[in-house]
Amino acid sequence: MKIVFFIKDSSGVVLRDFVGGIVDWFGRNHEVRVSNTMNEAEIAALCEWADVAWVEWMAEHAVLVSRKRRPCGVLVRLHSYEAYSGFPENINWSNVDLLVCVAQHVLNLLASRVPGVQEMVRTQVVPNALNLDAFPARIGHAPTKKLAWVGTIRHTKNFPLALQCLRALVDQDPEYTLHVAGDFPQWNPVESMELGVYIHHAARAMGVSDRLVLHGNVKEMREWLQDMDVLLSTSIRESFGYAIAEGLATGLKPAVHNFPGATSIWPAEFVFNTVEECRDIVLKREHDPAALREFVRSRYSVGKQYAALTMLLEQLAASTAERKATPAASADIQSGAEPSHHFGASDNGFDGVANYWESRYACGGTSGAGSYGRLARFKAQTLNTFVRQHGVRRVVEIGCGDGAQLSLAGYPSYTGLDISETAIKLCRQRHGADLTKRFFRYEPDNFRADTKWFRGDLVLSLDVIFHIVEDSLFERYMEHLFNVAERYVVIYSSNTSKDSGVEHVKHRKFTQWIAANRKDFELESYIPNEFPFDEAKPNDTSFSDFYIFKRVE
Repeated sequence: MKIVFFIKDSSGVVLRDFVGGIVDWFGRNHEVRVSNTMNEAEIAALCEWADVAWVEWMAEHAVLVSRKRRPCGVLVRLHSYEAYSGFPENINWSNVDLLVCVAQHVLNLLASRVPGVQEMVRTQVVPNALNLDAFPARIGHAPTKKLAWVGTIRHTKNFPLALQCLRALVDQDPEYTLHVAGDFPQWNPVESMELGVYIHHAARAMGVSDRLVLHGNVKEMREWLQDMDVLLSTSIRESFGYAIAEGLATGLKPAVHNFPGATSIWPAEFVFNTVEECRDIVLKREHDPAALREFVRSRYSVGKQYAALTMLLEQLAASTAERKATPAASADIQSGAEPSHHFGASDNGFDGVANYWESRYACGGTSGAGSYGRLARFKAQTLNTFVRQHGVRRVVEIGCGDGAQLSLAGYPSYTGLDISETAIKLCRQRHGADLTKRFFRYEPDNFRADTKWFRGDLVLSLDVIFHIVEDSLFERYMEHLFNVAERYVVIYSSNTSKDSGVEHVKHRKFTQWIAANRKDFELESYIPNEFPFDEAKPNDTSFSDFYIFKRVE
């Protein structure tokens, strides 16, 4: 897939910061170009080259790109300020294929300003995300009575309210101090002077000048947050609030002013309307740092965001290809047909999945390098953590192999199925004495999804899908996988249509199949492999990643 990102810095803020991780993510597996051009000829050339044009910020580029019907798919991402601006009325929505918004309340505002926009263009909410690895949970924090306020000191950040909150706190406990990480908007000298003059005046008038510390722009935010007690946010407008997420991930107690949409993004018990409510949150409200970090992880992990965006772009690129294709090619796309060079079976004598694996195990072969060493440990750590955190009681795996991976698992109850009879015998030899585990031959033609032992809270497919080279077997396998899952399906596989060049490996875009056939499941999160494939280390690296799907009502 070829993706062009149009990113325009029009406010003085480095806007690329909001999308840099996304650009890097797609750059891992796709051709990516980034442009800030406002020239029509250059925009046209980039759109001709690309499969998808990603317009970051629903602003100048959204207006320019939407003036014409482009040959590529067009995605526009809406953050917040754009919904308050005059840009929406100048966008030709009929030339936009997908509008991605980072928050529902912002999309609602846009819909109130542009009636019928959700009928004119497909819309999807994909929240912003935080890389939790960059903000590890602190350990052993001793209270310091320091409030952290983070952001550019602009009118929308409502800093005067922070001073009032500080005053209310100092009235109860004079040891509290307010620490500010941020500077005035240098691109707007009038606003900078207005706020600078007012803040120094108000701090003196309130008697809190000695309780206020302005640190300026802070480069190492992770270290700066370490000795803070509370993350104070006073904004009148946010679509997310990265500083809030960073504070929660680190272990700070949040105190968030009730901007429109605040309670739909952050825990309501830490949202305040008045300075008195803010004071009570800081002084009286208990908080569990681990629970707040988990709140961020479960809702706003980068893996979850990247997976959702990947599926959207794949769907958009596919629909664009169908639009551009000839009638004959279009028929192939609509039917799901794949180019014959992916099959390989009839040309090289490959005798099918079942016979290949039965022969391999019977001759002393194993499930492969992915079931041993550091790759097996990575899978086990990920799955054991998931089972523990989500209260999973019954695990079912379709394609359990020789049972080597299972030796590292910590599941309360487990059922393993495999298409190879020899593999099932090996599993019973390894784990037969464990009464919490049971094993059955997987027979696709006679599989009963309502069999008691075949149903699980969590159903696993680990390094299996790309080994299913027969299309008819793939269809049945996917149906069985999701039919027996009562809560979750976890797939560990490649997710591409590239030709493997190996007879027993056929890569597939399985997420497209799920999007088309299993509306009762949604992608909960995505976990990239700690050891991505390296041709120089084929036995210690893998092209598989984790995709976690959750059943929805």
